[in-house]
Amino acid sequence: MVRSINRHFTSVFCIYVGFLKIRENLAVDAYLVSQMDSDQFVPIATVASFSHIKQLTTDMQLIVEVLKGKAVYTVSQ
Repeated sequence: MVRSINRHFTSVFCIYVGFLKIRENLAVDAYLVSQMDSDQFVPIATVASFSHIKQLTTDMQLIVEVLKGKAVYTVSQ
């Protein structure tokens, strides 16, 4: 049971974060763009602060683990 919940969480989380990365969304999301550093990275805390993510989890370690586990995301701490 725990494994399926984690798989579900990972899927939903990655879909939402993937949506944030779509260039068309970035063009209209002034807040997200304002949070980017000079390399266009967004702090994990910013991602964790979105209401859709908070509805899934507030566990920062889980968020970091999920992001690290996906090759399409770069995680630097």
